[in-house]
Amino acid sequence: DSMITKRNRVLKRIRDVDLERAEEANELKLKMDERAHEQSERERVVQARIAEEQRVAQARRAEEQRRAQQLRDRTCQVCNRVFQNLNAKQQHYDAVHVFRCDVCYKEFDSSHSLTSIAMLYITGNLVGC
Repeated sequence: DSMITKRNRVLKRIRDVDLERAEEANELKLKMDERAHEQSERERVVQARIAEEQRVAQARRAEEQRRAQQLRDRTCQVCNRVFQNLNAKQQHYDAVHVFRCDVCYKEFDSSHSLTSIAMLYITGNLVGC
């Protein structure tokens, strides 16, 4: 009897230790799962920040490109003068950079071209443009 009792006590103790270790293993697994979830959440937050920073940078580049295009649109291509709006640029261009013949109303890009055509009128070598 005593051998069987000792054996049963030892087996019970082994089972108890096995149960304790199983509980500890389960607790460790829960902690590992929790830490993995926390790490995953941190990574998600970092990815969200990166995506937001990229979106902001892209929006900033688009705005810079839009402003650069507006500046190019308002800049006279002949003299590089910048105007407040497209209408002012066009008025400037027509007044300063377009030379119009008073006879045929043809437009020339330079005063030299207009003078050349005027000389042909004066000499009689040209009747109309």
